[in-house]
Amino acid sequence: NVGAEWTNWSKLGTIPLYSTTGPTQGMALQRLPFNYKDGYYASVGAEYNWNPELTLRGGLGYEWSPVDTANRDLRLPDGNRIQASIGFGYRWSDKLSFDFAYSHIFSTSNSDISIGPGNPNFVGLPYFADVDSSVDLVSASLRYRWDTPQAAPTALKP
Repeated sequence: NVGAEWTNWSKLGTIPLYSTTGPTQGMALQRLPFNYKDGYYASVGAEYNWNPELTLRGGLGYEWSPVDTANRDLRLPDGNRIQASIGFGYRWSDKLSFDFAYSHIFSTSNSDISIGPGNPNFVGLPYFADVDSSVDLVSASLRYRWDTPQAAPTALKP
């Protein structure tokens, strides 16, 4: 399997926050300058039926972050990243099956924070931080079919 995604993050721009009560009702109190680029993701994966009961799965993905050094802040210290995944499915019967997957996401680019003059999030005091991040995801599912699975139709012989 091969996949590609595009997310129109650049549409987000800068978002004003308005007061809803009191003497400042209706006034813009603050602006959140997201100013992200568009985001892109590409992936490739494979599935192998080891036998009728066991299916093995694996894949790799790469995501180009919409956040760069110029607009990175404490809310989202994001950077480009790779996602590596493995998993399997096991079918105990026509009605009962189990799936398990593990993914590791790690950063491949500089995601350090540098908020100082020139950064749209700079408010008065500079802030600098080294950011190293990774994510581990584990998922499992158990599926039971309440209906009776139908056999696949056989092809008619001429």
